[in-house]
Amino acid sequence: MARALAAAEAAARSARRAALEHVAEVLVEERRDGLWRGYSSQYIRYYLDGAASPGTLVRAVGSEEHEDGLKGRVV
Repeated sequence: MARALAAAEAAARSARRAALEHVAEVLVEERRDGLWRGYSSQYIRYYLDGAASPGTLVRAVGSEEHEDGLKGRVV
């Protein structure tokens, strides 16, 4: 089980790194701690600065890894 979880985390980390600096469509879910949170169609969590509202689809660019996803901005 530990090997499977480690492999899953490594794959997720690789997917996040591949998404850095690329435009993604993100479904915004909520605002917490001053950042909008949502998921891309690749199931990557985004933490975003910029104009958005819950339930909307925004274009975003991730600029750095953050917690379990990418931190970036709405473009």
